[in-house]
Amino acid sequence: MHDSQPLRLSILGIVAVALFTALFSRLWFLQVMAVEEYEAVGVSNRTRTIVVEGPRGRILDRNGVVLADNREAVVVTVDRSTLEAADDPQVVLTDLVAELNRAGVPTTIDEVEAAIDGWTGDPYRPIVVANDVGDDLYITLSERATSLPGVGVEKRLVRQYPNGSLAAHVLGYTGEINADELAARVDAEKAYQLGDRIGKMGIEQQYEGRLRGVPGSITFEVDSMGRIVSILDRVEPQPGDDVWLTLDADVQRVAEESLASEIVRAQQAGGTSNDFPIRAPAGSAVVTQPDTGEVVAMASYPTFDPNELIGGVSSARYQELTAMEPHFSPMTNRAIRGQYAPGSTFKIFTGYAAATMGVRAPGVHIDDTGSYTINNCVGRCTFENSSPGSNGPVNLQRALTISSNVYFFQLGAQFHAQPSAYGPRPIQDVAAQFGLGQRTGLALPNEAGGLLIDAEVRAQRHEDNPEAYPEGNWYVGDSVNLAIGQGEIAVTPLQLVNAYATMGNGGQLHNPNIVRQVTDPLSGEVLQSFEPRLIRDLELDGSVRAPILDGLVGVTQSEEGTASRVFAGYPHAEYPVAGKTGTAQNYGRASNSLFAGWAPAHDPEYAIAVVVEEGGYGSRVAAPIARRILEPIALREIDGTPISDVPEIEVEAGGSFD
Repeated sequence: MHDSQPLRLSILGIVAVALFTALFSRLWFLQVMAVEEYEAVGVSNRTRTIVVEGPRGRILDRNGVVLADNREAVVVTVDRSTLEAADDPQVVLTDLVAELNRAGVPTTIDEVEAAIDGWTGDPYRPIVVANDVGDDLYITLSERATSLPGVGVEKRLVRQYPNGSLAAHVLGYTGEINADELAARVDAEKAYQLGDRIGKMGIEQQYEGRLRGVPGSITFEVDSMGRIVSILDRVEPQPGDDVWLTLDADVQRVAEESLASEIVRAQQAGGTSNDFPIRAPAGSAVVTQPDTGEVVAMASYPTFDPNELIGGVSSARYQELTAMEPHFSPMTNRAIRGQYAPGSTFKIFTGYAAATMGVRAPGVHIDDTGSYTINNCVGRCTFENSSPGSNGPVNLQRALTISSNVYFFQLGAQFHAQPSAYGPRPIQDVAAQFGLGQRTGLALPNEAGGLLIDAEVRAQRHEDNPEAYPEGNWYVGDSVNLAIGQGEIAVTPLQLVNAYATMGNGGQLHNPNIVRQVTDPLSGEVLQSFEPRLIRDLELDGSVRAPILDGLVGVTQSEEGTASRVFAGYPHAEYPVAGKTGTAQNYGRASNSLFAGWAPAHDPEYAIAVVVEEGGYGSRVAAPIARRILEPIALREIDGTPISDVPEIEVEAGGSFD
């Protein structure tokens, strides 16, 4: 046994020499051969670079009133790597949540952990776990920096809307970019990363490329705990461009207040329309300038405050804002998304078509007996006026003033009876020429196109999908119904106001415009301007337009006009209104209330359209809203009275049935 010990020692010696040789070789490699590689790794472990968003550009009205800008806010962040290196990350999070709740920011550990675990962006970028927390918490968390490793508090610029809900549907809002939005902008000129803010709606979305600032960056040195030691490099971010709208903030405010107050009044008044309760849950109003197509005001009700969405909202609140039943959500811009039968506001287009095609001259009278019956008809054969009784002799002018259905029923039937003379879709063709049933091209996302169905389209739909469209024929009753703006026709309030502006200005159909210019935020230099865009000039027949104009003036001024009571006391002599009420039937609901027109009647400066869902007669809800909007404008134009100084207009709702 003892004879084997020298052998074992010899073997151990050989192994020891081999081990020391390998260790020496490794040390030599680390110190000599790999020094550059490990120096590079060391540098990457000691430096970090974060991207800093550039300040977002402002949104202003036509007069320079700021509608959207930025403010400084305190946000609480967590650096995931530093937190994970802490002795007890759970204790850190527990203390953080306690501080947040003490400061009046209701938060749970689950919510903070979800924000951290759900972060898939830059691993070195601090993760925001609480927004807009206030200066007191900023001080508290700054003082506790050493006891809360990984928790940061900083001041950042966040979006603000200084006028609250004013023009909310036009402005939109911003929110954190999601994965789909990021993927769609992978090649964007101004780089994005998760955590950045992006326009989610309205002008904020449509002009994202202009409003977004140019990102900057900060490269800094950190210690082993991830704490900043020094700043190594800084590239300053650049602000985004300023976007100037065509909106007039004063007119916008009047439009929104008038819309809301009359809708609430209608809700409180109640009543029925077509045997259904008048609920008046929603509506919109649009004001434009006929000579340019510029949108001066665009109101939608109910509305929302985009400030509420800056730091994110609870899922329950978001469901309230975006609920689709029983009506569109408060965040839906009904001026461009709502699609409604135009009702009697459509009669000017039927009348123009009939007069210009030779169906009936404007001065020809017919006997309005109160109803019209289709001969040799199956189904609904008798169509009546909104108000009972006979109206006697009516021509085009009086038919518009009193809103005679019978006059236009006859025109629809005559068009239907002679397709070889007037074409297969004469009323639809004229409506389309005025821009109805098609997108206007307004620079806002998600504009609806409307609906303008004819016999060919109906037959094709039936052929393609007979279960969904069981009726494939177009009957005389369909043409009769279409002549008064009912049936398979739907327009947006923006389409309606644009069509009326076209009639008012003599035939120039414009693409509505809502942005005037884009300017450099520092120098004020105009980078892009938007001139009026003429689609076509219809060169309206003056001999036909004149009686239409007189009929519309009669609506607001004549004793038998459908809106005469509403416009009693209005300054007609200085700023007359040409307008038309409308009452559009809804299947299974109360009728929608409409009004459309322009002022001054003979030289229009403003056009207007108002729609109130389930509001009943146009003279009861929509016309009073129009009066409340137009009169302050008129007083400003007449004698310079600021709109803000005009007291609330007292309006007597009612008039003829329509």
